[in-house]
Amino acid sequence: MCLRTDGTVLAFGNNTFGQLGLGNLNSTSVPVVIPNLTGIEKIGVGEFHSFAIDSTGNLFVWGNNANGQLGLNDNLNRVIPTVSSFKQAIQVSGGADFSVILKSDGSVWSTGKNNFGQLGLNDNVDRNQPENVAITGVNRISCGQYHTLLLRNDYSVFGFGDNTESQLSTGVNTSAPIHISSLHGTTFIESGKSTSHAIAGIIASCSASSVSITVNNAPVPVVTMNNGTLSTSAIGTSYQWYFGGQEIQNSNSATYVPITPGYYTVEVTYPSGCSATSIQFAFGIQNIDELKVAKTRIYPVPTNSELTIESLTNELLPDLEIFDASGRLVLRVPSNGISKQTVQVGMLSPGSYVVSLRDGEKLRFMVSH
Repeated sequence: MCLRTDGTVLAFGNNTFGQLGLGNLNSTSVPVVIPNLTGIEKIGVGEFHSFAIDSTGNLFVWGNNANGQLGLNDNLNRVIPTVSSFKQAIQVSGGADFSVILKSDGSVWSTGKNNFGQLGLNDNVDRNQPENVAITGVNRISCGQYHTLLLRNDYSVFGFGDNTESQLSTGVNTSAPIHISSLHGTTFIESGKSTSHAIAGIIASCSASSVSITVNNAPVPVVTMNNGTLSTSAIGTSYQWYFGGQEIQNSNSATYVPITPGYYTVEVTYPSGCSATSIQFAFGIQNIDELKVAKTRIYPVPTNSELTIESLTNELLPDLEIFDASGRLVLRVPSNGISKQTVQVGMLSPGSYVVSLRDGEKLRFMVSH
């Protein structure tokens, strides 16, 4: 069969079982358009049966059906394309007397003869309608005479069925999908009569069962002050207090008595093993709406979104660099040739930061959400 760009299909060759879909059993040595078959996007063939998928998702089957390979819940041959009740097929491949269908959700379905386990259903029982194979995440299928190859989204290859010619590279026949571990990073597969072929287009890959996990963020501790003592109500297995981002030695309880004005935080480790750090608590620093320096000022401080940097001498602002409490550069803002500039800092984590100007001037501010 040949699929033409206008969505019609040409057929030629042996037609003993009506596999050409021409409404008769006459073979032909010249291409003939299959009647009443339009809008086709995919085609496939088995040994004596054929398939087509149109633009609306309809699956057409015809030809030999002695073993239920057409999946129509009977064993009657068809000489014209017949619409299957199977939906959402995106690829169909046929073997000697069986068929394998790939759905849009990555699932695989099979029907027909199963004497070699070529249906991948973990038995040797024939089927006359499609049944689901126990594998997911497949994006390409290919049938040999009595074996099937599957290519998954993780570039791994699985196979099942006849292995007398080592076409599955496993040493024995298998009636359930088995990982062909010698193939890595595979991007294309194709089965021959009793051979298998693959193109390795990715350097490395692996296959694993999917696992769903839920990660809950550790609660952010809240710091309060009462009678000169900082404390947190968070119940943890350990605590560590910090001043200006620096660890305070031997301060490992839920409370701390501050002496020096500045910004304090506590890191709490919870029974789950997760840890979280509080928003900075300003001790001895109150009502700071803006911070003025000799040449430049920044405001508001603290901020939760925007920070305005303004030259007090109307000089043009130089390039700006923002560092966190550990001295790590977190943001670089190029000069725009203006004396007043607004910088978005809402994406920064809560904490203390320093704006460094090109002339060595440093301005401190705090982000709190």
